[in-house]
Amino acid sequence: MKNIINLNIKEKVFKKTHLSILNNFKLEINAGEKIAIVGESGVGKSSLLNIIGLLDTHYKGKYTLFGSLTDNLHESKLAQW
Repeated sequence: MKNIINLNIKEKVFKKTHLSILNNFKLEINAGEKIAIVGESGVGKSSLLNIIGLLDTHYKGKYTLFGSLTDNLHESKLAQW
């Protein structure tokens, strides 16, 4: 199966609170896979979805979407996702 999402987050830190979440977090999603994101309140589920949806790019790590490194995508291309 083709790898659609390959996400490797070293760290996500919130500016105001300096709270660090999603440390050393890895996620791979292949074509046709279904996943669920579950967890207690405050563990980073919404932050993770914002990163996956390219709404939040302020984290340390690497994100490959459909074979393209998201760091290298122009804003107009990011908007298409």
